[in-house]
Amino acid sequence: MAVELTDERRLAIIANVERLLSDAHLLLEHGSAGSALSTAILAFEEAGKGHRLELDLEKSKRTPSWHHFRQVVAAFVLFASLFQKYGLKPPQLNAKARELVEERWSGNKRLDELTEEPVPEEFRNAVLKAGVEGLDVMTNDQRTIFMSELRWVKKVFFAAAAGLIEKERQSGMYVDVGEAVVVSDPAAIRKERAYYWIRVTERTLRILRDGEYREPYGELSAYLEAQDKPLPQGKDLVKALESLRTEAADRIVDLLASENTNQP
Repeated sequence: MAVELTDERRLAIIANVERLLSDAHLLLEHGSAGSALSTAILAFEEAGKGHRLELDLEKSKRTPSWHHFRQVVAAFVLFASLFQKYGLKPPQLNAKARELVEERWSGNKRLDELTEEPVPEEFRNAVLKAGVEGLDVMTNDQRTIFMSELRWVKKVFFAAAAGLIEKERQSGMYVDVGEAVVVSDPAAIRKERAYYWIRVTERTLRILRDGEYREPYGELSAYLEAQDKPLPQGKDLVKALESLRTEAADRIVDLLASENTNQP
């Protein structure tokens, strides 16, 4: 049975997402990017727990773990809420794409087995080519912003479906070793990656806590929405975005340098 918005469990989950995000910020500020990344993903997963209660979803035996299941739920709601923002119907998968989903999740695969299997190119193409009804009535500016947001949420959704979010969460906590080498080390996690997951989870929290789907999805769409209209199109837009990427990278470098300087 789906929960009410004031359900005690839901409110406790929201408070815990906020606490975990606060912890992630503190860890990042103190130079522990790996722990910050894992904590931010745990907060994302906790938001998925809240959405699971709202939607009255049960974990399938096919899902490798509760961690993975909650991440998939959070990513799905993030994806679906974008279409709610524009009053659009989510794209419908064709029969072959649905068959590929069933094949991937069959057999109670372990997480390592799931992540070793790449998402089939045929499935990716089916999702990318699935028609979105209503684009024809949008203005050029609306379509430009929507497509930038769609790419942002698809990136999160594909990572969740492939089990890569859970794999990344573990990479921020554990040293992974091979026969003679270190395969991955939390100390090698970059601050930018932890910052990315903090931002994804903050956006997810605002959907769970406030029902806020009207805000931008991703920093690129926030930038585009703030610009004078009409937006540049074609090659002019590409040039503007390349300039933005350089500017954003410089700001991140300056921010991280400032944080390092302020550390005791």
